[in-house]
Amino acid sequence: MSRYRKKPFYVKENKGSVLLMMLFIIAVLMLPGAALLKNAFNERKIAENYLYKIKAHYFAEAGIEIALALLKEGLEPFLALQQKGPFYFQQGVHEGYFSLQWFEPGNPAGDKKYYTLVSTGVYRHTLRNFFSEAQIRALLELRREIAEKPEKDGEENGDEGSIEGKNSNGESSEEEEIIKFVLIRLTGS
Repeated sequence: MSRYRKKPFYVKENKGSVLLMMLFIIAVLMLPGAALLKNAFNERKIAENYLYKIKAHYFAEAGIEIALALLKEGLEPFLALQQKGPFYFQQGVHEGYFSLQWFEPGNPAGDKKYYTLVSTGVYRHTLRNFFSEAQIRALLELRREIAEKPEKDGEENGDEGSIEGKNSNGESSEEEEIIKFVLIRLTGS
């Protein structure tokens, strides 16, 4: 009898087959893993782009709100803001700003019937080179209204641009022409 035990037949004939089988199983499992990893990366990028688009939209919306508030004050403060160029909320790695454009009726870039106010909001990450832009258009109608001011005792009637008349009680009053911009419609992306 031999001093050495005989090895079972399945080990003796299949040297290294378990290693090859494990490598094959790992390779097969890596394919769906890589696909899932790529899908997760793409979903993260889509979510980040959507976030930047939403931030750009809110910057554009802020531009419209500021412009409409200034138009209530008068045309001069609004035009002064428009001349300054982009209005920055944030600067640095994360940048966010809006810029305003004003088109009169009949302008090729605007509407034929109304004044057009375009606010462009921009948000970007300078290090990652992400950039998103959104535009909101406001159509405004110019309305001229006449407002009556009751005349106070002891005041002189020498104001320019006013129209004197009598109100329903027969008292003397001044009428002043007021120019208002009325918001007709907002459109945007």
